[in-house]
Amino acid sequence: MIEQPMTFIQSKNAINSATYLSSKSLRILTSGTISQLEHFLMGASAKIGIKLNLEIIEFGTLHQTLAVKKDDNKDEIAILLPWDFIKCFDWRTGGPDSLILNYKNILKDAKQFSNLLKERECKKIIYLNAPVLNVTGSTEAESEVLSQLELLALKLGATVISGDHFSLQSYLNAGLAIQSKSLGYFAQLIINSLIPKNDNLKKVIITDLDMTLWNGVLGEDGLSGISSEPNGNSFYHFIYQRHLKRLKDAGILLCAVSKNDLDHVKQAFQSNQFVLNYNDFISVRSSYEFKSKHIAELSESLNLGLETFVFIDDNPVEIAEVSSNLQNLTCLQFTSEPELFEIFIKGLKSLFTFKSLTNEDKSRTKLYKKMLKSKKKIHSDKGYDQNVDLDKFLKSLKMKLHIRTCTHLDSQRPSQLINKTNQFNMNGIRRNNDEIITTIKDGGQLLSAELVDNTGTHGEVIAILIDNCGNVLSFVMSCRVFQRKVEKAFLYAVINYLNIDLNFKWNRTERNEPFEKFVREISPKKILKKFTIKKSELQNIYSPKSNLFEFLGSF
Repeated sequence: MIEQPMTFIQSKNAINSATYLSSKSLRILTSGTISQLEHFLMGASAKIGIKLNLEIIEFGTLHQTLAVKKDDNKDEIAILLPWDFIKCFDWRTGGPDSLILNYKNILKDAKQFSNLLKERECKKIIYLNAPVLNVTGSTEAESEVLSQLELLALKLGATVISGDHFSLQSYLNAGLAIQSKSLGYFAQLIINSLIPKNDNLKKVIITDLDMTLWNGVLGEDGLSGISSEPNGNSFYHFIYQRHLKRLKDAGILLCAVSKNDLDHVKQAFQSNQFVLNYNDFISVRSSYEFKSKHIAELSESLNLGLETFVFIDDNPVEIAEVSSNLQNLTCLQFTSEPELFEIFIKGLKSLFTFKSLTNEDKSRTKLYKKMLKSKKKIHSDKGYDQNVDLDKFLKSLKMKLHIRTCTHLDSQRPSQLINKTNQFNMNGIRRNNDEIITTIKDGGQLLSAELVDNTGTHGEVIAILIDNCGNVLSFVMSCRVFQRKVEKAFLYAVINYLNIDLNFKWNRTERNEPFEKFVREISPKKILKKFTIKKSELQNIYSPKSNLFEFLGSF
């Protein structure tokens, strides 16, 4: 966990009042000017009783420094920028004389630089993923190169920092690439790397299920559509389960938190030959609540601090929600991309160190399950703020809804949503594509929306089928985007566009509890099987003044 970064005044006070318990020599390797960072580094180290003997290499000498073999034992920290790998990206050079059309050649220079840095065995590497000077002549080519640079940095074990911390003005004027307001943050990152880590600090792994523990989405693909077999796309989930199994047998506690129906999750474990079985988990929580709430309750019921927890999920939005509410635990993003998966497994492995195993270690899961069973149900929100400003979190995602009116020629994905979605499904009725096309040709409407945020696109996630009288025949949404108010914003946009009232008739099914929850939210006084959303009442559904979404599209 990164402590709250210090301000300039706090750093000054820490230096003036410091009692030094030890000293540390440190060399900073970077191509830019970071003299302004020195004060924050001294303050952050003074706060923990370390007297820092700091050396910063001269401006613009990074490549020359790396070319000379290191001849001392001084710890080194590297702060890297994209143009350290590829010089022509540097804003201060103004770029080459002509556009670089063959970007594969410049990647060779990047790999050579990476190899030089690897030999230095830095204590920590920070990669500031700053925007670059466009010299490739192609946005696609630039994006590909930057992705490769980030991957090289990750392979070096770097901590990747968002380009939001970069200041072009400061870099051009003074050679300082880091925003002044981010200096405390960078200093804390660096000083934290000097603090010895406690072995076996982590005790609990909380894992997501869909697209993490197994390949597939249970609520959409069904029991037969999920797998963790050692083949195809499921291979990475198989390896992940095997690793969790080893950790569990060594005394690490496993929990699962998923947005599914619990009975469906139990069936999934019973119906599949997974490496892990249901009993390997001391707790499986499956509902449509925020995952941070479940994790906070687990921390309370297990009597273990959140700093001992590791949360793993494939969805960066879920990780953002958990980390924003529970800042003491470690979050890792699962991935099935081959090169990144190796980095993920190494990162997970690095959190757990074992010198020996006792009988207590091997039976720890059984002991904790027995403890949980004997405890009464605890309603506590330790470490979790129920009054957290959800809208503030959602705004930070910078969500965009690309809404489109579908024709008979492009109705495949919405049709798939209607026929696969279970949880957020108005009536559970499956409709073949011919029926949907007939509705469109008779004057009805099929609309869908793609959700895009600052983590990327989530694809088409919501669809509504309306007949020519304003009756909603199907209204569905993927479970991947629950609790993000997509359904309300989508309805607001659709009703405004069509300029009509929409009539709903919903039916309760075995799996559509989330849709029932939606009905309760828009009609809290009583649950009606039939209801109408009028254009004049839209402000009760979604307020555009909230600025949660930007609406785009061809509708």
